[in-house]
Amino acid sequence: MKKIIYSVIMLAIATFTMTSCEDVPAPYGFPEENGNNAETPLDEPTGSGTEADPYNVAAALKMIKAMSKDDISPEVFVKGKISSIDGVNLQFGNATYSISDNGTTNNQLVVFRGLFLGGEKFKKEDQIKVGDEVIIKGKCKNFKGNTPEFDAGSVIFSLNGEKAQKPEKPNTKFDPTGTGKINDPYNVAAVLQTFYEIESGQESENEIYVKGKIVGTPQIDIAQYGNATYKIAQDGSEDDDKLVVFRGLDIDKKKFTDAAKIKEGDEVVVCGKVTKYNGAIQLAKNNYLVSINGSQGSGIKKTIEGNILTIDDTSLSELENTTPVTIDLGTQGWADKQNTNLNIENSDFSITFEKGNGDFPPTYYESTKGVRMYAKNLFNINEKTHKIKKIVLECEAKEDKIYTGNTQLTAVKKDKKMTVCNEFSSTKGGDQLRVKKITITYGK
Repeated sequence: MKKIIYSVIMLAIATFTMTSCEDVPAPYGFPEENGNNAETPLDEPTGSGTEADPYNVAAALKMIKAMSKDDISPEVFVKGKISSIDGVNLQFGNATYSISDNGTTNNQLVVFRGLFLGGEKFKKEDQIKVGDEVIIKGKCKNFKGNTPEFDAGSVIFSLNGEKAQKPEKPNTKFDPTGTGKINDPYNVAAVLQTFYEIESGQESENEIYVKGKIVGTPQIDIAQYGNATYKIAQDGSEDDDKLVVFRGLDIDKKKFTDAAKIKEGDEVVVCGKVTKYNGAIQLAKNNYLVSINGSQGSGIKKTIEGNILTIDDTSLSELENTTPVTIDLGTQGWADKQNTNLNIENSDFSITFEKGNGDFPPTYYESTKGVRMYAKNLFNINEKTHKIKKIVLECEAKEDKIYTGNTQLTAVKKDKKMTVCNEFSSTKGGDQLRVKKITITYGK
């Protein structure tokens, strides 16, 4: 009998011990996965994550929990109260702190290295305090799969109901021109007037192309980082509107190795994302040169012999054990005078003909088995495996006329992509580029 009673007591103790282990909170992770959940359940998730209808913290935590490890969300707005502050770094102007729905340290969302109101840098440690009501704008991350947080670079959109004042659209010396594309780059005025509302520390979603003349002496670092910082303007004058090109790379995204590669007065086209630093619009670091004084640099050479137009990247050598590929535009099944969907797609490459900024679209003519490209029309070749060494265009020729395009014709390479544009000073007129065959040679 004593043995039976003893066994029952031991079983009860074991059961109590196992239950107690489940109540020990985890050191980190999502709140509903630790012991705090029994006493402090998550609030009801609300909001859609927009500026007009921000998530509450519970909704943000729910969204982040569904994300894979280290995935980054689209930009969202989250409203909460500051519940703890880990620190404010005045050297870099950011702060790491947490927010929750009720201002307590339960069910928190970490704001990692976030910026101050409107994206400005923190200048004092007491600019935020526990209990402040904030709306945070930024991208969220499931850090290591177990820590919900705002990724570095988020901004305080609203602080206790106060929002940052929106900047006014700047007046510029010149009118804005261009669309920011490779064949129609912005001028400096267009960049300043298009992106004036971007917040400090934020970057534009897409890269843009901008054209201007270098003002002053570029600071070119060839000893350590291989980048350059310089200013560009429309006409290169000191009183012109200027755009800072911050720590940019050379053509083809290569490091600068020549301290004299660019100089004051050079006309350049630069590609990069736009950001704002200390209130001034600039191109973010890792931008890169596309052309210098009209040359694509990196050995792009254009030659014409009769009706054959060759565009060659002389910086590359031909790739061994590969054969040039010839595409006959007369065998693509296009209808006579077709001017849309002039596309070629296979497992190795794609070719697309586009209107660009011209008045008339490129058009296929069955009588000549070729595509007629008018002013500012372009075509893109996207290689899927190899770099492009050169392309050879067989163009239409008549007794009194060879159609190899305008003298302003441009060819620009980016990674495995080449864009050829029948550039012209107007959106119509000039010389047509009439392409019948395209031969691609691969390089290394």
